[in-house]
Amino acid sequence: MTRFRKLEQRRYVDGEIERIHIRLEERDVVLEDVFKNIDSYSYYDGDKIIGIVGIIKINDNTCEVRTVLDECSKHYVREIYFYAFSLLNYLQKRFVRIQAIAMTNWPTAIHFLERLGFEREGLMKKFGPDGDYYLYGRVK
Repeated sequence: MTRFRKLEQRRYVDGEIERIHIRLEERDVVLEDVFKNIDSYSYYDGDKIIGIVGIIKINDNTCEVRTVLDECSKHYVREIYFYAFSLLNYLQKRFVRIQAIAMTNWPTAIHFLERLGFEREGLMKKFGPDGDYYLYGRVK
C-alpha cells in the first residue's frame, strides 16, 4: 500500500506551466499560459510540480475550474482526488455552480470529472481548435 503524500499548495507563478511535462493527450491543448491571468495554484511534492489548477469566476453564482497535470500525476491519483474534492467542497461554499470542460476524445479527463461529481450537460461542437468538448457542471 502506498502512503498518502501531502502536497504543498503554492500561488501560481508566471511560467510554471513550462515546468509541467504534458501528457500526450494534452500536448495540443495547452498552447499558452492560461493560468497567469486567473486565480491559480500549483501543487508540489518537494520540488516536483504535480499540477496546476485555475479558478475563473464567471458570475456570483458560477465559477469554472481548469486543470493541467504533469505526466507524473499518475503516481499521485489518491492525492489528486483528495485535493480536488477539498477544492470543490470549498468552492461549493461560495458558488452554486462549478463548471469544467473536457475534450470528447479524452476518456481520462471525462472519468476524472464524473468521479468528482460533475454531470455532463452538453456537447460544445468545434469549441476548441482541436475539436469538440463536453460541458460539465457540479451544482449544489
